Amino acid sequence: MSMVTVTPTVQTYNGQPYVRRNYTITPASNGPATVTLYLTQADFADYNAAAGSFPLLPTSGNNADPNIPNIRISKVDGTLGTGTPTVITPTMNWDNTLMQWTATFPVTGFSQFYFHSANPGNAALSVTYKKFIVQKEASSDLVKWTTLSESNNSHFNVQRSADGQAFETLGTVNSKAANGAGATELNYQFEDNNPMIGHNYYRLEQVDIDNRNSYTESIDIVWNANGSVVSVYPNPTRDILNIDLSIDKIAQVEIKLLDMSGRVVKSVIAQTEKGLNNIKLNMSEVASGVYGVQVYENNKLTHISKVRKND
Repeated sequence: MSMVTVTPTVQTYNGQPYVRRNYTITPASNGPATVTLYLTQADFADYNAAAGSFPLLPTSGNNADPNIPNIRISKVDGTLGTGTPTVITPTMNWDNTLMQWTATFPVTGFSQFYFHSANPGNAALSVTYKKFIVQKEASSDLVKWTTLSESNNSHFNVQRSADGQAFETLGTVNSKAANGAGATELNYQFEDNNPMIGHNYYRLEQVDIDNRNSYTESIDIVWNANGSVVSVYPNPTRDILNIDLSIDKIAQVEIKLLDMSGRVVKSVIAQTEKGLNNIKLNMSEVASGVYGVQVYENNKLTHISKVRKND
């Protein structure tokens, strides 16, 4: 079975953009084969508009285009973020009759294929994360993450922000992988002993050996003056939004999701216990966009934040 997915806009993974059109191939049995995939010049034009500092892909439907050597494919055994990636350099050809590009390459197995431009070190689309969480302790925030694979990785900078925009580095954690590369599960953590009253947005900056960097999503931990703590993640989200509450007393909690006009589109009421509580909000049925999240404890508003829903 072969399936093509075309995302509404150019997406990024670990800081590098990839072409909107990606493929999933699931054969009856894996084995050596030659694969040909198809792209349009418009796919490359959209990528180039979002390429930033990365090399451009072809700018014209022409087999003499000087950017053809920049094309790479990340083959992922699973999906981005869950499988081990490898890099493929395909043979490209512009078909004047069909007005499209063909990318041909040999494989020994099948999965998902993402097109992007070459980067220094010919790294795949770089660290694959299994999880990234922030855990509230008695008087600190514990940042924890697990990688499934690393390629060309130097270190991680743990960063924090009060507004989700301007981040500062709290500390650095070096890669545990030998020479920054490996395909075994590795666990990391960093403790912030001085969280701020109010919002604490945490993210990881992953830095390659060649000094390229990429970022995780941010996780917001809110320390309220009354001693309760709220964590909203992941942000952005596609389906389930988690709201973790650490409170010092039993309370009735209501979570409200509001659109940008202020209309409540979803609401969840729960009875919480003293300590850490997790409430899940199903976002799969709401349209993509930015929403407000309000948390009420015993009918008193204690937390406000924003979350983005992606398709």
